[in-house]
Amino acid sequence: MLGTLGMADIDRSFTRAPNHKNFRVVGVDTFSQDDWIADEFDTLAEAQVFVAKQTKGAQMLKMYIYDRDGKYVDCGGTY
Repeated sequence: MLGTLGMADIDRSFTRAPNHKNFRVVGVDTFSQDDWIADEFDTLAEAQVFVAKQTKGAQMLKMYIYDRDGKYVDCGGTY
């Protein structure tokens, strides 16, 4: 986990666009309303595998994948 912030801080305290790679994964705890930058990846496939592993069997955890422009690409997890 690269950093944890309150959900209200997304786009104010950090951008959805990755800093160093092509895809950024943002995690959201839908119970506590916390969100965080989970990791960054070179490929969409790597990001999707990470999200699948992190959310497998988890409840109230969503993870969103954004591209270099900060645009939504994919997600995983459940509310």
